Amino acid sequence: MELSKTIKVECSSNELMSFYLKQMYSVGNNGLAKILGVHPSTSSRDKNRIFELACKAITELGLPPDSVAISEKPTKVVIEGDYAERLIQMLEGKGKIKRKAPAVTEASQQMDLTI
Repeated sequence: MELSKTIKVECSSNELMSFYLKQMYSVGNNGLAKILGVHPSTSSRDKNRIFELACKAITELGLPPDSVAISEKPTKVVIEGDYAERLIQMLEGKGKIKRKAPAVTEASQQMDLTI
């Protein structure tokens, strides 16, 4: 196998393993056993070992050149919380975006003074 022709995986084996475990929990143990073609008891006993070995192999050896399909659509990313605030502040500093001031209504500008 020529390693120079494989697709280099940029994430760690731990990140891959957490992804696969999340996917496994979504299909359940019986679903995973059916996908892997093993008995459900084998799947429940050996899934951590199977995933760990597979993830290490993928990160060390890469993927075959035709194994990944790259979508033509741009990727959508959702940023929330502190990361979103930091990104907005950075873009404001570069002059790329401006925050809209909150709309002020007439009722909030008036004061009621009664004597």
